[in-house]
Amino acid sequence: MLHTRGPHAIATFDTRFRQITSYPPDTIRKFSHNVSGMKKLAARDYEDILQCCGPCFEGLFLEEDDIHIQQLIFTMAHWHALAKLRVHTTTTIASHYDTVETDREHEARKRVEIRHALATGNATQSTESGKRAVKFNLTTYKMHSLGDYPEAIETFGTTDSYSSQIGELEHRRAKSHARRSNQARLVESVSDMDHRQSYIVQRGHLLSKFEKHIREEQKTNIESNSTDSIERGELTDSYAPTEHHTIGARGETMHIRRFMEQNAGDPALVDFLPNLKNYFLVCFGISPAENLLFSELQRQQIVIPSGTLVRHATCQVSYTTYDVRRTQDTVNPRTKHHFIMTRNQDDDPDHPFWYAKVIGIYHANVLHLGLHTQAPRRIEFLWVRWLELAEVGGWDLCRMDRIAYTNSNSTIDSFGFIDPATVIRSCHLIPSFKYHQATKPAAPSISYDDQLEGDWSHYYVNRFVDRDMAVRYMPGVGIGHLNVTSNSEVYDAESMDIDELEPTSHEPHLNAGQDPTYDSANDEDDFETRSHASYDSICEEQYDL
Repeated sequence: MLHTRGPHAIATFDTRFRQITSYPPDTIRKFSHNVSGMKKLAARDYEDILQCCGPCFEGLFLEEDDIHIQQLIFTMAHWHALAKLRVHTTTTIASHYDTVETDREHEARKRVEIRHALATGNATQSTESGKRAVKFNLTTYKMHSLGDYPEAIETFGTTDSYSSQIGELEHRRAKSHARRSNQARLVESVSDMDHRQSYIVQRGHLLSKFEKHIREEQKTNIESNSTDSIERGELTDSYAPTEHHTIGARGETMHIRRFMEQNAGDPALVDFLPNLKNYFLVCFGISPAENLLFSELQRQQIVIPSGTLVRHATCQVSYTTYDVRRTQDTVNPRTKHHFIMTRNQDDDPDHPFWYAKVIGIYHANVLHLGLHTQAPRRIEFLWVRWLELAEVGGWDLCRMDRIAYTNSNSTIDSFGFIDPATVIRSCHLIPSFKYHQATKPAAPSISYDDQLEGDWSHYYVNRFVDRDMAVRYMPGVGIGHLNVTSNSEVYDAESMDIDELEPTSHEPHLNAGQDPTYDSANDEDDFETRSHASYDSICEEQYDL
């Protein structure tokens, strides 16, 4: 179909795929320069194309056709996300309709039965009075087998347990060993490499057990000195799966005044220091003076003795997946993997999540003069640029959510500081190519996605990037997602009939990017005020989102 639109459509299609960022570690890989050629593709490549092709096709067909094509792609990606889940419940594989034959089919079958009875002379032959049950059934086996997935999952287990992807990935490992051999003794060399790798893995397990034993022996000392070590910034760079996030103790020291002078005129730095002190006040549990705004006198109580911030390269965020496993996302502002999602804290949210771009990862040792503390307190924070909801998507609309950077003259609405403990996980955004890029920036800014071209006008939130991400938009399906917001979109498969969908326009959600530190400083349950809470309370509130 795309070839009928001419060579320009093909070139545009391939260009769009090349502009989609990868998603680590290897969930979404960089696409080839000629996706439309469909050459030398493995099963994982077809999966990546299905998960990301919606925005790439958008706008390349006539509008009346484009609507149905987008619905079809979304429905196929939705089915694929459900089919490859590692854990299923009756919600994901149960039949929602007791389908029967149509009136026309029922009448035709009755006429055939009557003629057959008259021809055989068996006029008393009994016939079914009601309609027959009809299940999904097509003559093409590949399409027909789609309806067998629920029964096969119940009988043989989840599809990833017998997927061809297992063999494909193992074949890659053998080829990797072969490339590193001298080709003279290929089989022996590959076997030796495999044995060495197995030995290293075994030694790694033993080392992990040894480190765990050491940590248990030092647990008493760590607990007794935890407060002092945090205040002095004496933290380790090791990663513990039970921790919600990990930011290293060491980093690049950044003088605040010098940093602001070097980036003078950058819109991202307007009121940078006052807003940062506002965030520190919230972390210390201080309430605003009036009108939900902190006074200058309150900000003067915040002191950073060294006058510096410590900038970190990455932040590892751990979370529990839908199938009750612990895994980790890495946020790196210096790459394209810098988008995150947090819980929507509006009173009546249109969407369960907020989205933001991480500009920087920092920690600072801060004093509050009014609390009469002698040692500074280490406070970790993310400097973010907010994105707001431009068009609501959903399972019933067969659309991914479309978001855009907050378009506001107020830096409070556009930029903010958040506690890393409020981050659910990273997310994958695909540019909305149909709406092109925004106006090229007049002046450079560290907050732009591209210093020369600027930002894209809109992005699509790829809810199909992996299994866990898809289930996060299906409240009640993810077993490991224990603390799901009550205002989340209800997952209802019965409403997903694309034949009944009509094109719908949506007004932008203007409040999604508002700075949480100004909205909720008096709210005891607000996650932004949790930076001073104990580790146990953070686990209870946050980790199982």
